[in-house]
Amino acid sequence: MLQLSAYKRTLLFRLFTWMDVVLIDWEPQARTRKHDHGKSFGLIFHTGGKLFEVRKGKLIISKAPWLLLEFPDIAHIAGNMSAEKKARSLHIYIPQLNMNFFDDTSEDLEILEKVSTK
Repeated sequence: MLQLSAYKRTLLFRLFTWMDVVLIDWEPQARTRKHDHGKSFGLIFHTGGKLFEVRKGKLIISKAPWLLLEFPDIAHIAGNMSAEKKARSLHIYIPQLNMNFFDDTSEDLEILEKVSTK
């Protein structure tokens, strides 16, 4: 079963309001709440494990090494696909990260149910 907040975010670097560099350690089957990155662009380096993203009703799965570009105002859910292994990702946000949170939709929950059974 996927678990909310079973991940650790570490702010590695902040350059005033211009940029944040964040390391995320994902416990097995951890996931975020549905969120966007406000007005920030994100460059995500998936450095270890098997991560997933639910965006616009679609499930996207990636294995390390992987590079992903996130655009402002795009709501998504992210997490660790593995039930046994941890994952890690490095995130660079420009400008400084300011997240907005949203409720999961029934469509999100259906997709997440498929993730937790894989």
